[in-house]
Amino acid sequence: MESQKIFLNPNDPDQCMEIASKCVASEQYGEARKLLNLCLNLRPDWPLALAHLGFCLAKESGLERKTLNKAVEILEKSLALETDSSHTHFYLGYAKYRLQKYDSALESLASGISMDPNSVQAHLLMARILSEKEEFQEAKKMYNQVLEIDDGNEVALRELELINWLKKSTRIPGTFSSWPIPQSLYADLEIAARNFVVSGGEDGIGAFLNDETVTLTLGSCFARNLASALVELGFPATNFSIGEVVNSTYANRYFLDWVADDGDTDANDEVLEQIAVAVSAERNSAKEALRNANVIVYTLGVAPCFFDRDERFFLASGRKLGLAKLASEYNFRTTTVAENVNNIERIIARLRQFNPNAIIVFSVSPVPLSVSFEFNSPIVADCLSKSTLRVSIEEVMRNGHHGILYWPSFEIVRWLGSYIPDMYGEEDDGTTHVSARVVKIIMKLFLETYGSESIKGQLKDI
Repeated sequence: MESQKIFLNPNDPDQCMEIASKCVASEQYGEARKLLNLCLNLRPDWPLALAHLGFCLAKESGLERKTLNKAVEILEKSLALETDSSHTHFYLGYAKYRLQKYDSALESLASGISMDPNSVQAHLLMARILSEKEEFQEAKKMYNQVLEIDDGNEVALRELELINWLKKSTRIPGTFSSWPIPQSLYADLEIAARNFVVSGGEDGIGAFLNDETVTLTLGSCFARNLASALVELGFPATNFSIGEVVNSTYANRYFLDWVADDGDTDANDEVLEQIAVAVSAERNSAKEALRNANVIVYTLGVAPCFFDRDERFFLASGRKLGLAKLASEYNFRTTTVAENVNNIERIIARLRQFNPNAIIVFSVSPVPLSVSFEFNSPIVADCLSKSTLRVSIEEVMRNGHHGILYWPSFEIVRWLGSYIPDMYGEEDDGTTHVSARVVKIIMKLFLETYGSESIKGQLKDI
């Protein structure tokens, strides 16, 4: 290659193309690009030079989407000038594959294969994409087609061995799940939540909701909104809410201790009475609601709590200035995963004491922490708070409780919300109230996942 560079005539486009093609074949994409730009300076609409240049950009781009999109633009220009180039269709399929536009990539590759049925590289890339889409049977067919063209192809043989192992293996921990990358996958909240967040009943509990199911929601103001959404959809639901500021596992645990009123608690009387006021519930009516519910949804809100100097939980509520004064008198800290796991286990035991047969649904409230006296950044504090609660619930879920599941309201709002606008504040332009439209979608998916056929039929109009 060095001798060819020495005798290169930059004004000879054919010579530049000859050497550039050899550079592409030997994967010297940077050198190839320099030569291809010389070619295009001399012949701006040369389809072959455009095709090679687009491919070089796709190969060199890493995962930089701007460069990949430029590669696609150049390759599409090449195809507009010369539509029957099988290798340009392959190059375009490769660029789209790098962008993870899998369906579009498959279309480009199929077009190239229709022109060159013996293209091993196009068949291999199609098979790889099908595998990444978890369409393993179709990928297997494509790898077998590679072997019909090249019976000793090592890549096809290796991948077929993996697919066959996958089919027979009993040791795979679960399904494959890849992060959805193209922004277009997030265009519709309901579809994105259904496809990428909701488990689809993988917990094995199955349908437990019907037209007569009585639901009780407990915990945060988000739990209250869930109950309101259920009532609006025509299902009986009741709510007992502890304010979002104090909606910790300690507060919820002691609320149930107060309802039980059997002396089995380590909370003092002052805390129990504070909780009774915060919930605004009458003890017997709360007990009756717990006993009569078929489904109990517990939405946990915050991990930070106030503790006295003896590390006993203290329920603090009120305006932020009042809380700031309390923070100077009490210890405000984020509770640990171990503390929350212990509290959630206690909550489950209490709920089973009232109602042994109810389905218990845990979720984490997507409503952010309103104030922190522990971190300078409330956003950092909120991240720690929600992460602590989410990990704690996961630890409890792994303990093998019967009739208990986790519903990913938090993940729908917060994680999809990184890509989808207006998850909060459509009604009041606020940043702490989940939009009513979003709550309704969450409840629709919940009913869709765990509802009877009768309920699912009613969801078509929602």
